[in-house]
Amino acid sequence: MKIVIKVMFNIITVITFLMFANDVFADANEVIASIKADTKLNKKTAVMVIDMQTHYEYAFVEQEKVIEEQLKVIKYAAKNNLPIVDVNIDDFSPTLDRLLLKMQRSTMYELFNKTQESAFGIENGEEALNTYLRSKGVQKIYMMGCFDTSCVLKTVEDALNLDYEVVVDRGLNIHAPNEKNFKWRDLKIFNSDKLTVLEENRSSSCNIL
Repeated sequence: MKIVIKVMFNIITVITFLMFANDVFADANEVIASIKADTKLNKKTAVMVIDMQTHYEYAFVEQEKVIEEQLKVIKYAAKNNLPIVDVNIDDFSPTLDRLLLKMQRSTMYELFNKTQESAFGIENGEEALNTYLRSKGVQKIYMMGCFDTSCVLKTVEDALNLDYEVVVDRGLNIHAPNEKNFKWRDLKIFNSDKLTVLEENRSSSCNIL
């Protein structure tokens, strides 16, 4: 009976995403161009991939283009040996194989597990991720992952509070139905000097700001 209920829940969840998931305009080019510009300025950057785990594959059904563009950013970071931080929640499922294989090509790949929305775990007094990034001299973090207005947003918020610069292309995030986009607007207003949201410059039905 429990198996039947679980199957039915997964079916309903997939149908919900098919009906209501945002149309996302994914394009890795702006992110890669921005990383290149930072490199010329000798700014230390890192790429962070949040919760792109097999447990959430139901949410990836209509967002395959997003994953394809994430792969482009990861391949560029690995090729140029930039720190790549892979974040998993609760360690209950691995990162998608195709993303993980590309990330692990970098000698600067590191996996961190978290127990709450933010990868930094500030609320729990955790310091491992922040300590690692500081040890690598990272000044700016390029973030992407799942889900746009929950785990990614909360991680961005904590990174800003820790005084990192952050770049997010929301087109490279997995979007859930009925997201509250005003959260990004408010975060941008109060952190305009440290937060760059690239996709706000592109036409999108996400109504970013």
